[in-house]
Formats: sequence, structure tokens, C-alpha cells
Amino acid sequence: MKHRFALHFILVFLVITLLTGCDDGAIPTPTPIPGEPVAPQLMPLYQQISAVIPKGLGAAITPVAEENGQIYQVFEGGVIRYDVASQRTFLEPIGYQQISTPEPPSEPQGPTWQSIQGYWVPSIIANTYNQIGGETVAGKPLSNYNYNPQRQRYEIYFENLGMYILDGDPSTQVHLLPYGQWLTTMTSSKMDTSVDKAIIRNAAEAFDTVAKRLTPEYTGEMIMPLMIDPQKRILRVYENIIMVWNPEQNDVTWLNAPEALGIQRQPLAAQVDDERLIFASDPINPSLGHNIPILFWDFIRTHSGLEVSGTPIMELGEKPDTQENIWWQCFEHICMEYNRNTNEVQMTPVGKLYYERFLRQIPRRGTSPPLSTEIQIFQRSRQISPGDTQQVMVNVTTQGESPANISLKLNIHLPDGRVNVLWFPPTDANGQSSLTLPPIQGENNTPIRYEVCTADEMVCVSEQFVIWGNP
Repeated sequence: MKHRFALHFILVFLVITLLTGCDDGAIPTPTPIPGEPVAPQLMPLYQQISAVIPKGLGAAITPVAEENGQIYQVFEGGVIRYDVASQRTFLEPIGYQQISTPEPPSEPQGPTWQSIQGYWVPSIIANTYNQIGGETVAGKPLSNYNYNPQRQRYEIYFENLGMYILDGDPSTQVHLLPYGQWLTTMTSSKMDTSVDKAIIRNAAEAFDTVAKRLTPEYTGEMIMPLMIDPQKRILRVYENIIMVWNPEQNDVTWLNAPEALGIQRQPLAAQVDDERLIFASDPINPSLGHNIPILFWDFIRTHSGLEVSGTPIMELGEKPDTQENIWWQCFEHICMEYNRNTNEVQMTPVGKLYYERFLRQIPRRGTSPPLSTEIQIFQRSRQISPGDTQQVMVNVTTQGESPANISLKLNIHLPDGRVNVLWFPPTDANGQSSLTLPPIQGENNTPIRYEVCTADEMVCVSEQFVIWGNP
């Protein structure tokens, strides 16, 4: 996601997509439908629905695929299948994956309400249902017409499609629930099956809405559409930023990934008189804050603003271990870099780094548990003098093997009660790594306890040493 410094991050993309078809003639062809090219066999049913409901099934979010003699494709609002032998086109009954058991039929709530197999709905829903093909297309009703306070809309679930009307919409326009998006999110996510499906659906929709506003050049590629971390937070992970869904507040916030990765906050600074910088003042102490390069600020302002990036946590400075070739600045939720050699600006992939360090080892739903991991600790000395450093070495084995590139963290309990988190360099080819602890002040015979843990804290080993040497 690089941007030419002199062009102020303006990108021009030219994408040419060439797809080859199948022997049965299911060759995807360019269509007005956004997203992936659509197989011609699926077009009549797609157009039938679109003629009744604006935007219809929405974008094609997966390429055309084949399975058991059927051609199928996932759209935002559902999945269309074409059976080659019978030449029949139909929608997949995704609704059963969203509603556990059908609700008992409802009662009419108004004089113009109509019944669909015993379930009472407003006339606009009933008319739409009949116009698109009734039970043949939408399927049987699976729920009553209910209000969703999280999404502020009225919804009803059918076997193949879901419909909703936004609360307060004077036009009472009928839209389709994103069955297809929910399906792809749930099948590709690390989600605990005990989590309420309604919470998962609301999170997926909220994440999608925000992502469309930010664009991929800000977020980077999606790594995980939906997952729950060890702290039970619902996340969507992108290369450059991580979204957090708050069911109680019904909103999307952002993970403080830079600080979690060990990037320290710097003290507030005074404003610098330089036309290449703008000043973001502290709301409590406006005379102090942080200076942001104009080029960083232009990019942030164009794509989001400080409400997404968060406020700066540091001044522009040299990125460690880059020999002054890369200068960067981190905010609460993102980091940005400038390459002095190429005059290029790019987002730091803090989302990817966070995922690799903290989240990768969380098992996917339905998969076997992770392999057993063992950590051995070796320390330079059982006693250290006040103000001296201590070196801790580790050896990691997984099922008898010594894996490389394993991230380990060390939680050290200091004499004043604080707990600092330090990170080992990734393990080498022998599964080994070492870390030098900063000097610690303390009285004689003060025990210093610490734990070495895997990034997901599924495996932890404790050890300690003693401060000794005061006169």
C-alpha cells in the first residue's frame, strides 16, 4: 500500500481480469453487477430479484464455483445455484443457518397486514415476497416480522432470503439481509460457536459498513473477517488496523495495536514552527501535543480522520533498525512510515504484526486443538545486583520439534507492583531466543518473579531471581 510522496498519495489502478470457464459453458462474463464476474446461468434469477428489490442480491463476493454437478456463486444477499443436469436455478436455504428453529406464527399488527403461511407481515413485505416468486424463490418464513434494535430495522427471515425495512424510512423500501456476507464471514472466521449469532451478524455488518468508507488502501488486506480474541473481544483484522465490535454500545471502535506491540507513548511536545507539519494539540493541555507531517495528515484526513487513526502517541522519528532510512509516526490505532530513499509513504502493517503475535494460534472453529508446546527457561544468574541486567534464554518445542518464528512474551513483576510486558525476538531455527531485562532497583533479598508465555497465553512458565548485593 505504497504512495508516491510527491504525488500526495494519489493512486491510479488498472485491473484487467481474465477468467476461463468450465466445460459446461458456465463462463463468467462481465456484467453490470459489482464484484466478481457472474456465470450467465445465474443471471436470470439475479435479474428477477433485482427487478423487484433495488440492488437485489448485491455484489458477487466470490468467484463462480462448481460442486456436485452444480454451478454456484455467493452474492451479498444470498447464494444462487444452477443444477447442470436439470438446468434448474435456485437459491440456497441459508436462513436455516441464521435461525435455529422457526418461530410460531405471529398475529397481525395492522389492518393491512397479510399472512405468509401464518406469519403476519406488512403488506409491502407480502407484496415484495409474492413479486419475486414467493416460496419458490424466497422460501418459507422462518421468523416473525421483528424489530432489531441493534441495526434499527424491522426484519423477517425466509429460507433463502431475508428482508428488512429501516426504522423511520418514509418510503418503506424493502432491502435484503446480507445472507451471503454472513455465510462467508461465519465459515471463514475464528468464532466461538457459543456466541449469539445475532451478535455475529451485527458485528459483520458493522465492520463491512466501516470498511467501505475507509477503502483498502487505508486498511490493507483483510486477514480475518471475524474472530474472538482471548479477551473475548470481537475483532476484524486488517493488515494496517484492527476493528473492535462493542455489542453494548452498538458501535465499532479500534484496537490500540501499536502500544500492544510495545511501541511506547512519548511525552507531549511543543508545537514546531515548520510549514511541513501540523500540530495536534492535547485537549487537556492545548499548549502541548504532537506534530504531524502534512503528508501523513493529508492521507489520514482523506481516508478517515483522527477518530479512526487515534491521536498521535509520538513525534516523527527514526524507525528502529532501519539505519535512518525509514521515519515513522504512530497513532493510537495505526502507524505510518516515510522512506527517505524512495520518497514513499506507507502504512505500517500493525494489524498483521498484532495478528502474528497474539492471534494466529487461536484455533479455528471446528479444528483440532493446537499442538502441545513446551517452554524451557534459562537465566544467566539466580542473583543480580541492583541496577544490573539479567539475561533470560528460552527453548521452545512443539511435539518434540523446535519451531522457528515463535513469538514469546515475558511478564515481569517489579518491586513497586507494576507488571511490564517485554517481547523476545522470534525464535531461531533451533526454537531458541534470548532477552536482556532492563536494570531493576530493589532491596536485598527482593524476589523478581516473571512468566514467559506464548503470544496467546495458552502456555506459560514461571521463574524468578533475587536482587542481592546492596551493602
